[in-house]
Amino acid sequence: LSPVCLGSLRRAASINAEYMGDKFYVIFEEGKVFTISKGRVKIANKRYTHITNDYSLDLNEHSEVNLVGEDTSIQAQVYDFKTLDQCADLEGNSYVDTIGVCDNVGEIQNFTSQRTQKELTKRSFRIADQTGTAIECTLWGNEAQNLDPSTILNQVVAVKAARVSDYNGKSLSVNGVDVNPAGCPETAALQKWWTNGGSDAKISSLTQARGGGGGRGDPPITLAEVEKNRLGTTAEKPDYFNVIGSVMQIPVDMEKRQPWYNAVPDADIPAYKVIEDPNGGEGWFCEKNGKNYTDYIPRYIMRLKIADGTSTEWVK
Repeated sequence: LSPVCLGSLRRAASINAEYMGDKFYVIFEEGKVFTISKGRVKIANKRYTHITNDYSLDLNEHSEVNLVGEDTSIQAQVYDFKTLDQCADLEGNSYVDTIGVCDNVGEIQNFTSQRTQKELTKRSFRIADQTGTAIECTLWGNEAQNLDPSTILNQVVAVKAARVSDYNGKSLSVNGVDVNPAGCPETAALQKWWTNGGSDAKISSLTQARGGGGGRGDPPITLAEVEKNRLGTTAEKPDYFNVIGSVMQIPVDMEKRQPWYNAVPDADIPAYKVIEDPNGGEGWFCEKNGKNYTDYIPRYIMRLKIADGTSTEWVK
């Protein structure tokens, strides 16, 4: 099947993928208006789609699709927004429409899926709203590659049918973003909140920070067990564990690089680097989120060689 979402009204799907590619796939274009005739209406099978409409529209070799162009009287997208604090109660693998202001954007990450062995690309960003809540959203593939951080940072971002994940708290997997969506009262409300102090408000993230916090209550394991179970060797997800060992070596060359960097003092966002104010003023500036700070927190990035009675290991 080659599904095509038609605004908020119907779901069209051709039963012949090859025919869809030949005739219709090259016609449909996101954001454009079309007339469709000679399709077959049937009861929607909601088991295999997040779309909640009662009916679907099948296209076949007799169907006709014609480009109309632009029609501003037709709403491009209809949302059923949940506030970010409400996302905390959603079940994993459910879908949600939500909206917030993007306060940071991560780097592009390329990795190999452990399950499928396919090369994957992702990029994460975070949105926050007036409830004092934030959540991490992840784009995949070409959407991740083509995202320009400057187009969404400090802008209102809406996501449609984002899939909820329980991994590291709550996070969202999204297919695309709608920046400053027109016709949504939430857009103006969020912009007003952000400019009137929201950008400096204390925010609680539903997504736990990567690389820490997990496994603190677990009993320690040996370094030999770390090697045997290949912990920390997959790029797809981190492993959390406790070890007890002795520091054997700390390689430091202060002339080449200090074993720390100056990071943002906010505990609820990633530890982005800050630099001296590029405009010559006092304080510190973060290029990642565009914010100024009066202080910073040193973050160690040193390598250590540790050992226990079973083995040795380099750690960061």
